[in-house]
Formats: sequence, structure tokens, C-alpha cells
Amino acid sequence: MTTYETLNVSDNFFSALIRAEAADKCECDNVRTVYVDRDPTHFRYVLNSMRGSCVLPDSRLALSEIAIEADYYNLFELRDMATGMCRHLEDMENVARARQENAANQISIVLFRLDAIGQTLRRIAPHFG
Repeated sequence: MTTYETLNVSDNFFSALIRAEAADKCECDNVRTVYVDRDPTHFRYVLNSMRGSCVLPDSRLALSEIAIEADYYNLFELRDMATGMCRHLEDMENVARARQENAANQISIVLFRLDAIGQTLRRIAPHFG
């Protein structure tokens, strides 16, 4: 169960629902179920962000999906945090990829030089008997 205070933490999708209920003179002390037609996969991150948590997964796909959900719910701080973390992970992956490519190039250079040394040794070996 989530309280009205949590849902009304900022100007978002849920606070708009609360304002609409208040305009309809709804009994706010009653427990009410609201159904939102969205994929619930990342809803815990949406709800936890309204409760003050900023813990997010370290998957670019999950972060992208959370950013989309946060945008839908007008939770722009969560959207920006998820988008920023997604970019950071992408940057880290690009750095790792560049390091792997650099290491592969260095290995190719070493192998080329070893091959050249081997050819030279085969060419001069008959002269030494």
C-alpha cells in the first residue's frame, strides 16, 4: 500500500490523480485502488524514487526503460538520473571497447614483429651452419 503523501511528493502523474479526486470531493480517508495500464516491470523504481530512494539497476536496457516510465509519470528527476546513468554506462562500455581494440592492435604488432624476426632467423640460419 502506498500513502497519498508518497504519491503527492511532487507535481507528477499521481499528484494529478489526487487533485482530480479532491476536485470530485472524494473521501480521501478511504482506501482506493488505482489501475494504471503500464508495464509493471520497473514500477518499484518509480515508487521508490517518490519515497526518496535513488538506487537503480546497472543495466542500460533497464535504465532506458525506467527513464521512459519516469517520463510518463512526470518524474523528471528520476528520468534524468536514469538517463545520466545510462550514458555513463555507455561511456564506460566505449572505453572498455577502445581498450580491448588497443590491446588487440598491440598484440597484432607484437606478432608481426615476431614473424619478421622468425623470417630473419630462418634466412640467416644457414650461414651459421
